[in-house]
Parts: sequence; C-alpha cells; structure tokens
Amino acid sequence: MTTSIKTLEKNRLRASVYYYKNKEAINQKKKEYYYSHKDEIYAKRKEYYKNRYLNKKYEIQKKSRIFHKERRDRIIKYLGGKCVRCGFNDNRALQVDHINGGGLKERRDTPHFCNAKFENMIYSDTHKYQLLCANCNNIKKYENGEFFKK
Repeated sequence: MTTSIKTLEKNRLRASVYYYKNKEAINQKKKEYYYSHKDEIYAKRKEYYKNRYLNKKYEIQKKSRIFHKERRDRIIKYLGGKCVRCGFNDNRALQVDHINGGGLKERRDTPHFCNAKFENMIYSDTHKYQLLCANCNNIKKYENGEFFKK
C-alpha cells in the first residue's frame, strides 16, 4: 500500500509542476473549449440545478423554514421576548416594530434589503426597534396614522 501512496504523490507533484509550467496554454485551451461549447455547458448546468432542486426541493424548503424560524427566534429573544405594551409573549404573534415609524422608507432606502440585513440593523440600532404583539402593533399604527402613508 505504501508504494501506491508514493506513486500517487509523485503523480500529483508531476501534475502540479506541469500545470505551473503550462498554465497559460492550459487556461487558453479551457477558454477555447468553453466558448465553443457554451450552449451545451449552459444546458447541462441548467438541467443539473433543475434536477437538483426537484430532487431536494422539500429538504431545501424544510432547511429554509428552520433557518428563518431560528433567525426570528433570535431577534425576538434579543428584543426581550414579549410585547412592550401588554406583555404578550407568544412568538407567533410578536412583530418587530419601528418605534418612530419609517419601516417602509427604511426598506426602500436599503439596497438589496433582506432579513439578514434587517437582523444586523436590529443588533446595531436596538433603540430604533421594539417588540409588539399583532394587536398592539395595529393599534399603534392606527393611533399614529401609519396605515395610509405612502
């Protein structure tokens, strides 16, 4: 067995030396092949990702749901875990609220706004956000006239 390992190491060394000596020629051949077979490569790649998604669709969706639930739970825990007005603590009805309003403007002004950026914004500017239950959040929006703002 040790001879086969030594042979493998020699072959790897020989291949890496060859690659570094002929790097430009190898890359040129790769480019030529790519440009001459571009449509085939795209078709194979598209088929691969389509099949991969279809075969693992439910697994991917399950992982995504778990990941987003964990992120939501982290944010809720970080902001206190209960409604600041009434003390309600069921995570299913708790919502992150902008204390001074302006959430829509913030989402529009932030390029490529996503949950990860929102989570980082909450961690960096905790004083701008609070947890409210759905009822208290709707009451606050009604009282502040935030429902029909554009």
